[in-house]
Amino acid sequence: MRTLPLLLAAVAVAAACAAGRHWSLDDPGQPADAQRALLVETERHYRAGEPFDEARTRIAADPVTAWWWTRMVVRDVMSAREGKITSSESQKARVHDLPEFLADGRRATASDGDALLQTAARRRDPVEERALKEIGLLGAESVPCLIHDLARHPQSYVRQIGVDLLARVGPAALPLVERELASSPEPQQRRTAAQVVGALPPDAARDARLLEFARDPDYTVRAAAYDGLAQAAGESAAAALLQRAVAGDADAFARRAAAKALAAHREPASAHALVGYLQRCQDEHDADGAGIAQTSLQRLARTRGPRSLEAWRAWAATWTP
Repeated sequence: MRTLPLLLAAVAVAAACAAGRHWSLDDPGQPADAQRALLVETERHYRAGEPFDEARTRIAADPVTAWWWTRMVVRDVMSAREGKITSSESQKARVHDLPEFLADGRRATASDGDALLQTAARRRDPVEERALKEIGLLGAESVPCLIHDLARHPQSYVRQIGVDLLARVGPAALPLVERELASSPEPQQRRTAAQVVGALPPDAARDARLLEFARDPDYTVRAAAYDGLAQAAGESAAAALLQRAVAGDADAFARRAAAKALAAHREPASAHALVGYLQRCQDEHDADGAGIAQTSLQRLARTRGPRSLEAWRAWAATWTP
């Protein structure tokens, strides 16, 4: 059985890929002989399903071993998800070796909302379940690797896995997410930070941070915040912001995200905002936006099938959730 040789090969390949043409991995430092021996022995227990709590504590206490151990676990997640993705586009993301794959920014082109990725996130297998559990046990010690290897990657397929795993860590990931991603001048990194926050369980602090992201000058960051506000603990503030966004956000993509999220906020003002948005989409020949408006209104009404603008306006005038 090939076990830690995969990780040790990853060490060598990461060094070789440090000068990658499109993107390069950060180098956390190469494990010394004693560190490698610890990683080898620990992975043997990991793959055999045997306890190794003391070894995990030793690994997590050292930034170098913590990074490489996290990288090995991430490879299991990516390999498991690759086995569930069958489209010709996503097959470009084959994971023969994690660092080589990550260092090649040309391979993965699936979008953040790829239905195949969403399916992969829902259907687990034992290898992935084990890896996800390990990420949770590592906690904050896994975050540097998750941010630098995944969340800051140029490809959305890889970033989305980073978002999933950082959310698995939970609030313990947020200090480094704020420092490394949310404070970045790069909109892509701020968007990833908003996605991580939005993937956390709703509470007042999470919702307040998403409301801040919703004021970002970049439309993709605002859209990520709107997505996250579909599930909110502070319903009234989130709903009011989304209602304003479908009417007033300057970007059509962000307005669509707000309209989709608004379907989760069942109140008359949401219905009126979506009717107004539907009219705007029809006036501006925005077929995608009109489709989202129809779907969101159907979710509010708990019915199926589109209606005319006039029919939706009449319904909204009398609807009581």
